[in-house]
Amino acid sequence: MADLASARAKLARACDHLEVFNREVREYFGSDPYPLTHEFDYLDGLHRWYADMSAPLPDHWPALIGDCLQNLRSALDHLAWQFAGAVPGDSRTQFPIFDDPDKFRKYGLGRIENITGHPHALIKWLQPYRRADMTDHPIFLVQVFNAEDKHKAITLTGTVIDKINPIHGPFPPGSTVSIELSGENLPVNGGEPKALLAEARASYTGPGDASGYYMDVELKPTFGVAMSAEAKGLTVTRANEALRDACECIGRVLDMFERYA
Repeated sequence: MADLASARAKLARACDHLEVFNREVREYFGSDPYPLTHEFDYLDGLHRWYADMSAPLPDHWPALIGDCLQNLRSALDHLAWQFAGAVPGDSRTQFPIFDDPDKFRKYGLGRIENITGHPHALIKWLQPYRRADMTDHPIFLVQVFNAEDKHKAITLTGTVIDKINPIHGPFPPGSTVSIELSGENLPVNGGEPKALLAEARASYTGPGDASGYYMDVELKPTFGVAMSAEAKGLTVTRANEALRDACECIGRVLDMFERYA
């Protein structure tokens, strides 16, 4: 019988690393590392927000993410080794992860030649190349970013998610305030000391003259961490969410194989 205890221990360790990362992300962005300044251009009616993006992200985060990914990848390899008979001298067996069917047949099948029956079929079924969008496949992302981490530190940048809240009143009933926002999610890892974050224009529709009413808008950005695998040209804009999905996915994979253990 296959014993999945070591695979589950690896998964648990990955989740521990993710918990630490999530806590540090909350604490870091909760410290207001990228203070905003607001300017209003009376000539063109534009609100502009600038952010000081010069502060770099903590330099140990790529290693922390790499540890999480390494344990997730190892959980799958421990799984495959168990179903291959758990032979101490077996250094060939591993859980193959391929985005190309030809490469899987050429290189992947040999890695599971000692695995038979339903576990063998499940490994084949779980291959990323069988999915419509591989870049959204948690197992594929684990493979890509784990490979990136083996050769260089994973590249991390901050991302800005823009949110505009209207502050208005007292407007007459039936009137509306429309807000147009321009701006993009910007990298904030050691960037510019004064970078234009967003522009917004508020316009009034309703009875009377808009100049007679108070009108203002407020930008409340939220920040996150993006991780990039430069070798594959992939960027995940919410690293903690991608890692959470990967942990949950591999947990489900272990549950699927458990019935055949």
